[in-house]
Amino acid sequence: MVFSNVIGFSNTVPKCKIPSVLAALFPINHVFGDPSQWLPVCSDLDSIKSVIRARNIKLVVVLVHTNANDVVSEDRMIALRKRAELEAKYVVILMNPNDESALQLSLNRYGMVYW
Repeated sequence: MVFSNVIGFSNTVPKCKIPSVLAALFPINHVFGDPSQWLPVCSDLDSIKSVIRARNIKLVVVLVHTNANDVVSEDRMIALRKRAELEAKYVVILMNPNDESALQLSLNRYGMVYW
C-alpha cells in the first residue's frame, strides 16, 4: 500500500465549498525507488484524476524527499508527469520536512518561482 496524503484547498462559495486545488503527497522513494512501489502510485493518481476531473479541480503532486541519498530519475519524473497529465510546475519536490531549515529553503524556492 502506498502512503499518500491528499490535501484540498477550497474557494468558499455562499452555499458550498468546492476545492480548487488538490495536493497529493507521496514519499519520493515510492516514485523513484523500488519499481514495485510505482504501480500503487499510478493507481492512486488514476483514482484521484477520475474524481477531480468532473469537478474542475487542479492537481499538484508533492514528492516528499526525506533522505539525501534518494536519486531522482528524469525518466521516472517524465513518466509521473505523463501519468498525472501535469505540467512540470505542478510536480513539486519538498525537501526534508523534518529539517526545518531544509523545509524553509524548499518552500522559499517555490515561493519565488510561483509568486
